[in-house]
Amino acid sequence: MNTLNTMTSSNKLLLAAGAAVTTVTLTILFTPSPVKRKFVPPPPNETYEEEDKNARLRLTESRLKKATPDDGFDAIIIGAGPSGMCAAASLARLGYRCCVLEQGEELGGGAHVFSLKGYEFETGVHYLGTDVEMEKMLSFATCGMIDIADIGTPVEGEGLMHDEIIIGPWDKNDTERRYPFTKGKDGEKEGESFRRMLLSKFPDEKSKVERFVDEVMKCRSYKYKQSAAWLFRLKALSWLPAGLRLALTKVLARDFWNHTQITAEDWLRSIDIDPSGELGSVCLGQYSDAGVRPDELSTALYLGVIAHYINGARYPIGGSGAIPRKMNAVIRAAGGVSFTQAYVNALVVENKKVQGVVVNKNNVSIRAPIVINSAGALPSYELLSEHVNVDKQISSLKSTDKPSVAFIFLFVSLDITKQPEKERDETSHNRWIYPKGEFTAYEKELDDSEPWVLPQRLFVASGSSKDGGWQTRHGKNKKTIVVLAACPWSWVSEWKDLDKKGRDASKGYQSFKEATKKCLWEQGFMRVYPHLEKYVVDKEVGTPLTTNNFLAKVHGECYGRSAMPMHWGCPELVPKTPLSGYWLTGQDTGTLGLAGSLASGYLTANVVSGCARLGNVIRALELSSAIQGEEAIYG
Repeated sequence: MNTLNTMTSSNKLLLAAGAAVTTVTLTILFTPSPVKRKFVPPPPNETYEEEDKNARLRLTESRLKKATPDDGFDAIIIGAGPSGMCAAASLARLGYRCCVLEQGEELGGGAHVFSLKGYEFETGVHYLGTDVEMEKMLSFATCGMIDIADIGTPVEGEGLMHDEIIIGPWDKNDTERRYPFTKGKDGEKEGESFRRMLLSKFPDEKSKVERFVDEVMKCRSYKYKQSAAWLFRLKALSWLPAGLRLALTKVLARDFWNHTQITAEDWLRSIDIDPSGELGSVCLGQYSDAGVRPDELSTALYLGVIAHYINGARYPIGGSGAIPRKMNAVIRAAGGVSFTQAYVNALVVENKKVQGVVVNKNNVSIRAPIVINSAGALPSYELLSEHVNVDKQISSLKSTDKPSVAFIFLFVSLDITKQPEKERDETSHNRWIYPKGEFTAYEKELDDSEPWVLPQRLFVASGSSKDGGWQTRHGKNKKTIVVLAACPWSWVSEWKDLDKKGRDASKGYQSFKEATKKCLWEQGFMRVYPHLEKYVVDKEVGTPLTTNNFLAKVHGECYGRSAMPMHWGCPELVPKTPLSGYWLTGQDTGTLGLAGSLASGYLTANVVSGCARLGNVIRALELSSAIQGEEAIYG
């Protein structure tokens, strides 16, 4: 007898209801979700002065009242670093009226620039790689208003050199070795210039070089990029149970995930390269871009950095500050606003939903049904802890965290008016100076040393030489050079509780800065630019305490959480939080650097706007493709 015929009427009704619910649920989950927002046209062109003024708009109650729409803001973004600005600008493209709140004096976070006695300096974005997805994101979030140009110093037969790895001398018996990282010849296969350089320097290790370069190039393949994309698509589905999401990640993002779980040193050993040998040291020559020691650095980031730059380097015309300024124009065109000197000290929560934030000492309330925090995962959860019990999540974040590297800077201003044109230094590549190989052993030794006793690991570059718009803004006779070194937190921790006024008055701190200036000047500037010494007009030091002040950091960490293997499995590093309407973005939830920050901001905007529905994720439909005529970035 047919089972269906024996069922009672009530059972039939239950079966029918269950089928209907299942059908509706599957339809909701798997049907692509159109984004129902108004689309905002590109903003009008502005002068540099107009953009700069709006990038420094200090929060006041009168300005807030004037900028607030009659029916309030649609979203509040805490922090104006690249991720926060990208999230806000991406939402603005769909008509969201965003209020961006930056505690510092200028928008940009790690991409911000500052002026010192009429000279402009970059602080975090010193160069970009050749990354199609990154450039698509930049174009989307700026309505195509950002221009990026190739940078580097011409090398005969090899194109532009963007990085030069210099190893040694550690002592008087050592010799200096230079390794140029170049873009390569026009039209040649990707990575061949890098391969050619390594083979010329290490002819007796041909098989190791070949395998190493082949493995790096796999990271630029479509298959590998899709593996990485799936890790972030699954972050978008943060309503999934953490265990299930991790299991799916290990399957769908297998290649990328496996690289997250092995350190750079161990991975090099797996392909028979000694990380402490000369070949291994050159292969690790760009590890400082990832902000983590080689014995702790996740291979996913290590190889990602090499692949990112293997086809050359680029830089925004208008400097790194052009990125937040252009995004801010998009935000304002949609009816939003960005304020500086706006410190968020509490969330406004009603009926278990976020309804806004409270800012500054006068406790000004700003309301919106969406709040996105880009100030770091741990601070974001600590802000949440006043309203929701998140002790377990905070414990998880702390147990998988270690602060990334802290840098100390020497900013050098030059007036080259009297320098003959034919003698001018037009080199625009970066010099990575390492006293010796064996980077992990060196860093351990540095951590245990007194300040400036050992020869330093340095980065030396001219920001003004990279910026194709520099002369338009500043003329041809101003030049800037930055020298930076790693700075163990212990070197400056004794002054961490002093404000700027207190640090200025501290003889010990000022003595430390003078010693810093002397070391970075002698080992960095004078090693690379001795011919420019007579044109120097000013030198200024910025320490990790300055980074704390301007970027709201704790230990001067320039890249947030360290990209170590244990970092990647932390379940809290997703946009969704336990509080309805409160979301995360930033390097911590994505990956480090500008590309990682942009990807994180774009990811959160996809989730907040409803583009990250399961059906959309499976079909690789994105926020950008919701706008007529614009292609998907990761599809």
